[in-house]
Amino acid sequence: LPQRSAGRVWRVARPLNAGVLRQVSEANVGASVVLVFRAVGRGDTTVALALTKGDTSSSALEARRYRVHVR
Repeated sequence: LPQRSAGRVWRVARPLNAGVLRQVSEANVGASVVLVFRAVGRGDTTVALALTKGDTSSSALEARRYRVHVR
């Protein structure tokens, strides 16, 4: 994800199917924010991410969704 300025942060916006995917780490790498997930079972889930002003804001300034299928 692209890194943003002015205290804006990316966060997981909705719960994942924990039987399929789990987040294991997060890091800033150059101009990107990298989220690392581990597949823990078969199935489908959606990773919904929101760009917010700080960790406690509930208003999304930008959003991304990724559909994940694990075989």
